[in-house]
Amino acid sequence: MSKYILLAGRAKRALAQEIVKELGICEGAVALKRFPDGESAVQLLEPVLRKWVFLVQPTSGGTIAKSVEALLQAGAAREIYVAATHGLLVVEARAQLSHECIKALWITNTISPPATNWPQLQVVSVAPLIAETIEQLTKVDEAK
Repeated sequence: MSKYILLAGRAKRALAQEIVKELGICEGAVALKRFPDGESAVQLLEPVLRKWVFLVQPTSGGTIAKSVEALLQAGAAREIYVAATHGLLVVEARAQLSHECIKALWITNTISPPATNWPQLQVVSVAPLIAETIEQLTKVDEAK
């Protein structure tokens, strides 16, 4: 049994499956529900006891914070890594995501990152991915 698990939150299932395939770790499921008043509820659908968790979410500091609370209550290891596929973090996101158990928060640079003095925040450039894709397309075109 692996000590790692990836929970996809609201991220597309295909993205989660691609990530776990690349990493060779287990995929878990989380049920998220948003209420009209802005509150949200998180239900873990997989056991996470003593596991290191990689949480993939599109955005939303509040939902990530609720997920972290649920993970800790369920006994997950106190090292949680978060990848927000869009770096659209609301104003209160830093306060919500500055939990001591969140060891890293990765976002892409498709949107200007918020604070620069946030130690856990790591901005990942999508430029190499886009450049590689363009390079592959031009090679195919040149081969014709």
